[in-house]
Amino acid sequence: MFKCFASALSCIGWLATSSVYAQSVSVPAANPAPPSDVDTSADKSNTRADNDIVVTGRREVPSETFHQAVKKFVRGLARPGPINQISRWGESVCPKTTGLSPGFNDHVTKRIKEIAIRVGVPGSGDCRKNGNVLVVFTTKPDQFMADVRDHHEGLLGYHYVGQTKSLATFQPPMKSWYVTMSIIPGAYAAFDQAYAPSPPGRTGSRIRPPLKSRFAFALVVIDSNLLDGQAIGPVADKIAMLVLSAPTLRDGCNSLPSIMDYLEPSCSSGGSVKGLTAYDEAFLKGLYAFDRDELKSYMRETISKRVNKETSPASPSFSGQ
Repeated sequence: MFKCFASALSCIGWLATSSVYAQSVSVPAANPAPPSDVDTSADKSNTRADNDIVVTGRREVPSETFHQAVKKFVRGLARPGPINQISRWGESVCPKTTGLSPGFNDHVTKRIKEIAIRVGVPGSGDCRKNGNVLVVFTTKPDQFMADVRDHHEGLLGYHYVGQTKSLATFQPPMKSWYVTMSIIPGAYAAFDQAYAPSPPGRTGSRIRPPLKSRFAFALVVIDSNLLDGQAIGPVADKIAMLVLSAPTLRDGCNSLPSIMDYLEPSCSSGGSVKGLTAYDEAFLKGLYAFDRDELKSYMRETISKRVNKETSPASPSFSGQ
């Protein structure tokens, strides 16, 4: 089952030569090369100093309404892993991007690393070891995922045999898959597999579980056919969100403005989002600032408090959409 996953991105050789892998494409035609410093702001007068968080001014929102929106927002971005914790990276995120022209491939890879460092992913910036994230742009995503399903099923992550076909089904414009591990530092570490023995722990009790749920590998596949005329900046930011969290598939827009709404056909306001929003960044910082490993409900509550603190309309630093 994990024959391609034995050494993380040892799969790249297969992916690069796969018969269903598309030729390199250029996106967008209007931009001949990725900018060195992407400005994704819609209104520079309201943009944060780091110049790549989208903000469009202040508005008054009732406190309770906002808090409920934050809780829904966090639930949508913080999908629990097999041991009922919110999975996250415990080591450097080392991506490889393929399928675009070399300049755009490099830009997407660099952007993922930049955001990982800024939100506090442990060890980010140190990629001397094998990579653990693969981003694939292809004009044939359905055929590509059929190849993954038939020959490299382990890259789909935790699932039962009956779920393989539906799990491997591509959903435009982009979709992500995660291989996770359950870890007790110095004592236990294993990939999460449906038919493997359950890991030790007491995740069903009130006692804090000794286990940690960590991403071991992420695969993100993007349909290049849908990117004609799109700027690379917001595309790269959305990919970074998919890599650093495990968002739930949804129908419609998020409860708060998010880069996850970008290119989503069911979200009519998604086109107004031009990059990582203040809410997205607050969520990621809350996820990676969490200093313990608890059940999903406690983790979500703690992350929600961080988002409330940093983006509440009552906060002096608030610059929401």
